[in-house]
Amino acid sequence: MREVYLAGGMQNAPDHNLLELFLSIIIPQKDVKELTYALINRFGSLEGVLNADANQLMTVNGIGQSAAVGIKMVVELNKRVANNRNKNVDNLNCSSEAIAYCSNLFKYEKVEKLYMITLNNDGSIINIHLIGEGNANTAPSNTREILEAAIIDKASGVLFTHNHPNGSSKASDADLNFSVSIDKVLKNVDINFIDHIIIGNDEPFSLRMCFMQDEW
Repeated sequence: MREVYLAGGMQNAPDHNLLELFLSIIIPQKDVKELTYALINRFGSLEGVLNADANQLMTVNGIGQSAAVGIKMVVELNKRVANNRNKNVDNLNCSSEAIAYCSNLFKYEKVEKLYMITLNNDGSIINIHLIGEGNANTAPSNTREILEAAIIDKASGVLFTHNHPNGSSKASDADLNFSVSIDKVLKNVDINFIDHIIIGNDEPFSLRMCFMQDEW
């Protein structure tokens, strides 16, 4: 498989082939085909393997400390790349830029989190606030915190984003109710509710694009 990769890449290769190639590099001189299938069967998918912690990985026969660290380093490197991309972003001027920014924000995140991004009128980012963690459905109880942070930042608009680490990005009733409720509160102080973007295991969800049928 190394020859195949060097000849033209493996963009269309099945997940198990990519994982097998990687394992053959970090566990040299050993047939890792059975180990590849053991990992995928144990954790359900390639994503499940990458999301497992080192101790969980080492419960699979054939994965020692070095191999577990090697797998987790791939995750950490990808997270670092995603974080570095966001560090270079100063403005969110349209829906596609916002979705890309939010996707990077939640790269390999296992815990559900809700963030509020405060923006100037020109789309420049003022601040990013962690509003809720563990269960974004508790966010409505933080209305005062949200309002105070937006006012202190002198925000012209705010964008909310949260993740569904183990599920679809489709908005729940609680997500929609929160968005409607907080929009009303923000209007009272002339702050625009820009969007609520949800990142899950499928395509990102944008409240604005879904219900308002437009981008910004």
